[in-house]
Amino acid sequence: IIVATILIALSLGGCSKRDLGGGEEIPKVRSTEIPPIISSGEIEFVENEVLIKVTPASDLEEIVKSIGGEIIEEIPQLRVVRVRLSASLSAFQALSKLEGRDDIEYTELNYFRYLHVVPNDPLYTPGQWGPKKINAEKAWDITTGSEDVIIAVIDTGVDGTHPDLYGKVLEGYDTVNDIPLPANTNSDWYGHGTHVSGIAAGWGNDNIGIAGVAWKCRIMPVKVFAEGQQTTDWDIAEAVVYATDHGASVINMSLGGPGYSQASKDAVDYALSHNVVVAASMGNSAKRVFGYPAGYQGVIAVGATNANDELASFSSEGHYASVSAPGYRILSSLPVTIEYI
Repeated sequence: IIVATILIALSLGGCSKRDLGGGEEIPKVRSTEIPPIISSGEIEFVENEVLIKVTPASDLEEIVKSIGGEIIEEIPQLRVVRVRLSASLSAFQALSKLEGRDDIEYTELNYFRYLHVVPNDPLYTPGQWGPKKINAEKAWDITTGSEDVIIAVIDTGVDGTHPDLYGKVLEGYDTVNDIPLPANTNSDWYGHGTHVSGIAAGWGNDNIGIAGVAWKCRIMPVKVFAEGQQTTDWDIAEAVVYATDHGASVINMSLGGPGYSQASKDAVDYALSHNVVVAASMGNSAKRVFGYPAGYQGVIAVGATNANDELASFSSEGHYASVSAPGYRILSSLPVTIEYI
């Protein structure tokens, strides 16, 4: 509990084909093109897709046929499918057409979420003030973590070859491309997931680099951002379910955006029901906003503070905040070649 609490306080921030309820296996189709997006105010979503949660007795083929759609993929644990629409039907029209059916629990848009990028380059910071501010040194007299505690970092991937993370990065998954991520390899195209992983569990007391808060814990990379700072609720839901099913004790998500998604909430509830601690960044908008997944009940919503224990100027605010913790000029395991975060 101590390790998880410290980790959360400092955090910024492939399923196999299976039957969804009595029918045959669902054929899986993966789009090879970047989906178009349209915006409703600040909320963006995939224009030609909807998410559908069916009842156990649903005739899924008939439901999808009624809107001229095509099943892209499914999350059987949640009984949710992602459906691509034809060019003749908008997402809003599809939702309207499916409204009121007894064999559907809900339909919704597939919202985009965005990476909560570290706002200041930490490479020039003189030292790690964060662990001292949260009294990590006193906690380390009790525990420095356990290899039995697995922290799933749902992010841009993780560099498992980094000296501060070497040997502790487990096999993970890329939900965008539906491919496994081999253990102790570099799956991070941007550096953000590596930075977060270093804060959480970078090796300590080894005369190399930085010291993570729970340095004996292990990291599970679950990649939801592929060559861009934009992901969807679908890929996040897949990631949360994957992490839960593969033994994660803690899930960290330094991402989010406006717009409530029931599918994403179902995934969080699935994790919570399996006793997984879920933490998410509130964001860096410097506004009082209601963002998700931080806004879901049961998620530890984390804001950012500076070295003076003041709310960072860029930190999002909101009544659903669980804790605010060091998040300004944080030194971590960010690769030296990455200088734009």
